[in-house]
Amino acid sequence: MDKQDSLVVRDLFMSEIFSDPDFNCRGKIAPLDVLELSKSIAEHGLQQPISVQPYNHGKFKWRIVAGHRRHAAFLVLEWPTIPAVIKEHLTDVQVRILNLQENIARKALDIMQESNSLNKFFVANYTIEEVAKMLNQSKGWVQVRKNLLALEPEIQEAAAAGFITQEQIKDLYSLPSKEARLEAAKKAKESRMRGETRAIKIKEKKRNPTTKKVRGKEEIREMIEHILEVLGPNLATRALAWTSAEISDIDLYRDIKEACEEKGVDYEIPTLEPV
Repeated sequence: MDKQDSLVVRDLFMSEIFSDPDFNCRGKIAPLDVLELSKSIAEHGLQQPISVQPYNHGKFKWRIVAGHRRHAAFLVLEWPTIPAVIKEHLTDVQVRILNLQENIARKALDIMQESNSLNKFFVANYTIEEVAKMLNQSKGWVQVRKNLLALEPEIQEAAAAGFITQEQIKDLYSLPSKEARLEAAKKAKESRMRGETRAIKIKEKKRNPTTKKVRGKEEIREMIEHILEVLGPNLATRALAWTSAEISDIDLYRDIKEACEEKGVDYEIPTLEPV
């Protein structure tokens, strides 16, 4: 991809550039949000060009890949052109990755904005492992944000405002009821609002290790992480990933075949009929 990108900075007409809020992690940017940036650009100039891709829809010839805030600042300044690097041959997924990577690197997003951006990958059936690899982040970093997406709006708002830590998000996700989660989140938020620097520990209901029962996705994930830490990736972790819908039937069958080949055991992947 990089070899095909133009590294030449060109001055492009602002009127021909489309700032697509669907591809921007921040969503739509209001002029008020970039007043300080526009003042800085007016005084010191643009420090880094924006990145665009060919678009050719109506009056627009380009769509922003990265640099939506800089583009918005130029709109405030009413400058007719903006320095840009043209990125060609990008898929929609690659555009989302580049936009999110830039915002993560700049620490420009709150955790809820990051979660919403990641959700586009989850909806497209990417696994946590695949998303982590694409973004050069740990699986734990991705998992916390996926957990946050499943929590109540009140908790999401508190997390976005910085009242709830990532560790607390994991703990809240493991609580068994909505009432318990909201009560624990309320205490965590009140603690931060009082100025307490040490985040309170959200207590999880202890499990009886001798109990036999059908496990939830969170318990399966915790066991996967435990086995990975002790033994590293193996057939057991893949089987558990299959039970929690992280991988497909064919993925697991392929892992079984690979394990059999290592032991010199003959194994043929079953013929799977589409459902």
